[in-house]
Amino acid sequence: MNGIANQQVKRLADLAQIERDGIAPELIKTGTVYVGLENITSEGAFSGVGPVDAGQLASTKFTFTSKHLLYGKLRPYLRKIARPHFDGICSTDILPILPSAEIDRNYLFHFLRQDVMVAKANLLTAGANLPRLSPKSLAEFPIPVLPLAEQQRIAAILDKAESLRVKRRQALAKLDTLTRSLFLDLFGDPRTNPKGWNKTTVGDIAPFISSGVTPLGGSSVYQTTGILFIRSQNVLMNAVDFSDAAFVSTELHRQMKRSWVKNGDVLLNITGASIGRVHYFSGEDDSANVNQHVCIIRVDQNRIRPAFLSRFLSAPSYQAQIVGQNSGATRQAFNFEQIRRFDIFLPPMELQAKFARQEALVAGLRVKYTTSLTKLDALFASLQHRAFQGEL
Repeated sequence: MNGIANQQVKRLADLAQIERDGIAPELIKTGTVYVGLENITSEGAFSGVGPVDAGQLASTKFTFTSKHLLYGKLRPYLRKIARPHFDGICSTDILPILPSAEIDRNYLFHFLRQDVMVAKANLLTAGANLPRLSPKSLAEFPIPVLPLAEQQRIAAILDKAESLRVKRRQALAKLDTLTRSLFLDLFGDPRTNPKGWNKTTVGDIAPFISSGVTPLGGSSVYQTTGILFIRSQNVLMNAVDFSDAAFVSTELHRQMKRSWVKNGDVLLNITGASIGRVHYFSGEDDSANVNQHVCIIRVDQNRIRPAFLSRFLSAPSYQAQIVGQNSGATRQAFNFEQIRRFDIFLPPMELQAKFARQEALVAGLRVKYTTSLTKLDALFASLQHRAFQGEL
């Protein structure tokens, strides 16, 4: 194989047209398919795309066809690049790119979604509030030009590898749905309590409710090893993610004894954009600490299972109630008294135990699937790198 370094490199502008054919809102017809940035995922898929009614949109949009690439130009969304299989209109924060006969659309899609190209686009964005990549800058991107058959071969390999990742992500999403369904089947909706379980409050079943503090010196005292220091970004909805975990020294951990985390503690994010995210801690007693944005709810495990309470608090209907009522003008936050007053119901312990066992089985599958996805991600990154270095 000849390396890509030996191939001709052309500007994007020589290989494709960045088309910004605007359509005024009054000319948009009922049934036209509309794509906004929110409808393109970071994996390059479409989500929630649908037709609009005449008069529904208030500003000019760009038109595109099934032959275009759609390229999100806002800095937080520069990996939002998608291949439509339909005609429609899109937000003007999305640039429609029409490849010429010299460049395969799928090949261009994968090339632009490389980490190195996303990083390049990030560096070239401009603007104070919502930095954007200009069409002029995008047009200057260097694209290696291989024979068309070779472009198609590379794109097919990457598409196949990506399809494996998509299937694994879908399997993970189904596991989340499965656990939610198990909960609803056993207990009913947390907000409406259709099975009439006895009611109580979080304060009644949790003798200890508190949060941590940010150590003096803030992130400057974080270490790469030591005692796990749990922050709000580590607490997801029904999961924890310590892939970017911070650690503190044993000495500092001892100084913050009140916020030592124990096995079974329910961790609830209590401030900011991640407010309401919740999961329980399954590590060893006193092996971790939390900052002030994460609340520890330490329950009486003779009366309630952490897995049950965590899933109860995470239920969409319950989240709408507790988070929706706590939307301040400038900041969202829970205080401990509010948390103590959270209404919950208490099914029999044997039923909670049954759910906890089922949840543990699903959690085991989630670990297995997540490990598999991590390996697939690494494989895809390797294939992508080799493909555009002429080594595939």
